[in-house]
Amino acid sequence: MIKTNDFTDYYTKQHANMIKQFEQWFRCVRKSAAPYITPEQSERVHEIALKEYETLIPEIPYIGGKKVAGTRNLVGSVILLAYIRAFEKEGLSERVIGEIVYKSFDAFFARIPAVFGTLAGKLMFVPWYVKKRKKTMERVAALSYTEGFVSSFVPCVDGSFVFGQDVSECAIHKFYVKHGARKYVPYLCLGDYPMFRRLNIGFFRTKTIGHGDAVCDFRFKKGKTESGWPPENLAEWQGSREN
Repeated sequence: MIKTNDFTDYYTKQHANMIKQFEQWFRCVRKSAAPYITPEQSERVHEIALKEYETLIPEIPYIGGKKVAGTRNLVGSVILLAYIRAFEKEGLSERVIGEIVYKSFDAFFARIPAVFGTLAGKLMFVPWYVKKRKKTMERVAALSYTEGFVSSFVPCVDGSFVFGQDVSECAIHKFYVKHGARKYVPYLCLGDYPMFRRLNIGFFRTKTIGHGDAVCDFRFKKGKTESGWPPENLAEWQGSREN
């Protein structure tokens, strides 16, 4: 395994960009939290979360940088952890915080232009692109960053999907566990639903590491993706191991 501490300044060197991403997320978080907190609380949440985020930035592990798409997902999850901590200090319940997280994802991905979603939905299942996805999974797994993602390509054998991706190691789960926030990981997982819905990509999942399973079993198919909220309607949430 590659030791990630060889890149301890990777994120701190990008401080301005890291704060820019934080502010982009705040616009989505503020809108999603509006039914539960006052404007004054919202400003306080922003202030508390920013301080939390500043302390977390040096602790974000290097998992491949811009060469790995999961880096952006990890940074986004750290930003949300900072907001989660702020909401906890405001006395919000786990369920309410989870809903705010989900709706923040929904608002964040709603910014994607519809035309891009249409193109993504068509491209996803083109044979050459599927092969590219497979090679990308193999390349990222070969990097072997201790705090990163590891996934494998899953071909379809019964016609229920076009192809799949089994994630056996999740950088987000590792980071949240390390920072005592394991219970929020299942809510972070729900962010995949609004993302794939916006991209017009059919997606379903029955297991997640966040719920205590060995893998997150992403399955992609043509058609629509169901809503991720309320989560009790999802197969991955039913009979969950840790919720």
